[in-house]
Amino acid sequence: MFDRLIHRWLRVPYKLYVHDFQRPKHPLATVVLIHGIGSSSAMWQRVVGRRRINKTTRVLAVDLLGFGNSPRPHWKTYDVKTQVDSLVATLAQQKVDGRIILVGHSLGALVAVHTARYYPSLIDSLILCSPPLYHQQGKDRLAERQLRALYQKIIDKPALGKVIASDFAKKYKLFNPGFLVDESNLQIFLDTLDAAIINQKALTEIAELTMPVEIFYGQFDPVIINKNLRKLAKQKHIAVTKILASHEIDKRYGQVVAQAINRHAIGDDYGQA
Repeated sequence: MFDRLIHRWLRVPYKLYVHDFQRPKHPLATVVLIHGIGSSSAMWQRVVGRRRINKTTRVLAVDLLGFGNSPRPHWKTYDVKTQVDSLVATLAQQKVDGRIILVGHSLGALVAVHTARYYPSLIDSLILCSPPLYHQQGKDRLAERQLRALYQKIIDKPALGKVIASDFAKKYKLFNPGFLVDESNLQIFLDTLDAAIINQKALTEIAELTMPVEIFYGQFDPVIINKNLRKLAKQKHIAVTKILASHEIDKRYGQVVAQAINRHAIGDDYGQA
C-alpha cells in the first residue's frame, strides 16, 4: 500500500537497478547502457567485457522498469516516458553528472532518444544499436504496418509470448544474454511491446535532436526499416553504420559498439569503427 501511495498517487518515479561495470574516481565521461525489451543489464557483457572501455570512463547499466532486478509494478503503463522518468531519477540518485553518453539497444534506443529529446542538457551524445524506428501510426509505410501487425498478433495471442519466453528461445540463443521473460513479467513484456514499440514517436524525436547520434544496425535485422535509417543518415549530426549482424549484439557487434563508446568518451564522435 505504501509503495502504491508513493509511486501511483504521488507519482514519484521508481528507481532502477544499477550495475556498475567500472567506476573510476574522476571519470572523464559516463556511459549509461540501456537494454532492449525483455532483457537486462547482463546483456552488455559482450560490449564491456575484457576491459574494452577506456578506464577513465564510468560505465553503468540499468535494468528498465519491469525487467531484470528493477521493480515490476503491474499497474504501470510501460511506455517510453515512464521508463525515461525512472532513468532520469536513477541518474540523479547515482549523482551522475558531467558528460553522459547514452547507449541503447532496441527498446533501450527508444528510451535514449526520448531522454535526449526532453533532457538535452543532461546528454552529450547517443549510440543507438538496432533501433526499431517507425513512423507514427497513420503515417507509417507498408513494412511498418506489417511489423506492427506482427507485434499485435503476439499481444493478442499470449501463447506466442510464452514461446518467446520458452527454453527453446534460450537454448538456441535467439536473444542477448540476460533476456528473461517468464510468468512474472510476461504481461509487462506484452504491455511494453504495445505502449513503447507499437506506439512510439522516436523517429520524429530523433530528427529534432542536435547532439551527435551514432546508429548501428545489422544487415539481417528483421525489425529494422532501412529507409528510415537512410533518411536519418542525411542529417549532419547523425551517422548510420550497417554491420554484418542480426538484431542481437553478438561478439563482433559488441566490439564495434565498444569502439564507438571509446570514441564518444574522448569526444571523437564520428571516427571509423
